[in-house]
Amino acid sequence: MKVCLTTFVYGEAYQAYIPFLMYSCYKAYPEYDMVIFVYRSLAKNIKKQIETLNYSNVKIIENSFSDCPQMTPRISQCLRWVLWDLSFLQYDYLYIVDIDMLYVREPKPLHEQHIEHMRITGLCYDNMRRIHKRNPFKLSSIGQRIKYAGTKAILKYLFGSRIEYRATGLHFIKVSEYYSAIPQDHLSSIRKQIYSGDWLNQVMYPNDEVFLYKILENHNLHPEKMAIQSNSCKSLDFNSYFTPEFRPHHGIHLGIFRNPVPLEERKSDFKILQSDAYMYYKTIVINSYFKDKEFLAILSLAPELIKNSYNRLLEYYK
Repeated sequence: MKVCLTTFVYGEAYQAYIPFLMYSCYKAYPEYDMVIFVYRSLAKNIKKQIETLNYSNVKIIENSFSDCPQMTPRISQCLRWVLWDLSFLQYDYLYIVDIDMLYVREPKPLHEQHIEHMRITGLCYDNMRRIHKRNPFKLSSIGQRIKYAGTKAILKYLFGSRIEYRATGLHFIKVSEYYSAIPQDHLSSIRKQIYSGDWLNQVMYPNDEVFLYKILENHNLHPEKMAIQSNSCKSLDFNSYFTPEFRPHHGIHLGIFRNPVPLEERKSDFKILQSDAYMYYKTIVINSYFKDKEFLAILSLAPELIKNSYNRLLEYYK
């Protein structure tokens, strides 16, 4: 079974997560490969960290989407749904991940969990639905819509359905079936929609996860069959792949520790960090990763943003 993890990295600040993503994936799943797409070139200090790791199962593609006329964080988030490399066809499964994840091996390997869950849903991908309820006549909502979409589809925005569905940012794919439904020429067409801003005509809430749901819907991939998330902690349980509501992190989301606001004031993050899954992850990270010379070497070269996140992680779990 051949598995590949992939993501798109925009902005030098987020490039700083690449060595840690590489390290944790290799530590947790040395049998997996990685393809990392990077906008423009890698920063010199990031290259130095990557050279320190010297992993042969990682392919980094620089200057990805360099033809985009005006790259923004929102556009970059949408572009991860149209990542493509010919090497993808060599794999049975592809997992589109967040860059700021620190992966940990679980008792049942990541891909086996998702394959089991896909048997329940009958889909060629594994994800979960979330409901976004909007108030289109709220001034702040109208302001956000105009800010990101101008006056595109404004009447549809005001008088259309107040409920939109979104998939999540962690997207597991069965390569052969998924890319038969969304072939390369379709990916190219979607990429052009993202570049031009036409994707905003399809979504009322200008969000990449809502757009992913639309992509699945437009290609008859039946996203309505995905379970709706009702409990953020329940869905994190990596042992619950036999239940409908399943979407674990498979490791620690470092973005939680990027926010300097005390965790006690962030109820949802606090619950996630206290979940059984995160208790499992933190034990391995603290007792193994933080005692590994290789991990400490790349941490010593990391910018303050990353070091501060890890300091908050240690401070919280100590």
